[in-house]
Amino acid sequence: MPSFNFLDGSGPVLAHRHKNPDGSLGGWVADTAFVEVGVHVGPDVMVYGQAKVWDNAVLSGKTRVFGQAVISGSAKISDEAWVIDQAIVTNQAELSGDILVFGQARISGNAKISGDTRVGDNARVGEGVILTTGVFLTGDVAKMTKIDQAVPVRMIAGTRLVGW
Repeated sequence: MPSFNFLDGSGPVLAHRHKNPDGSLGGWVADTAFVEVGVHVGPDVMVYGQAKVWDNAVLSGKTRVFGQAVISGSAKISDEAWVIDQAIVTNQAELSGDILVFGQARISGNAKISGDTRVGDNARVGEGVILTTGVFLTGDVAKMTKIDQAVPVRMIAGTRLVGW
């Protein structure tokens, strides 16, 4: 059985290369994680821990999905985006750039997140929201304010929204 070191401190673990729907060889998936057959996983992508990737998601670049994170729907995640902990990215959400989604954050709808951006804790980012380079969205934002289709929101470099 092949093994791979995901460099998370666990050393080499049982893992396999994902076979993409087009027959190409994808990135490494730990045997403890799950990636559905219809998912496209780029050759440099890593999925490990108890992470789950479903439906028609597309993972490319040096994306990392681990912990108990879930990716589903037609979500597209690229570049050096990391989705960790119990974070969820679903629907047609798109992440590209040096992105970290952590805690119990949820990215859904057709939200677009790019650049050097952090979304964490209990933050919710939904339909129509665009977050770009330099945004730090964290805390219990879901209780403080709802960022979704009700109000078009664009957060740009230097924006910091922290709930309490």
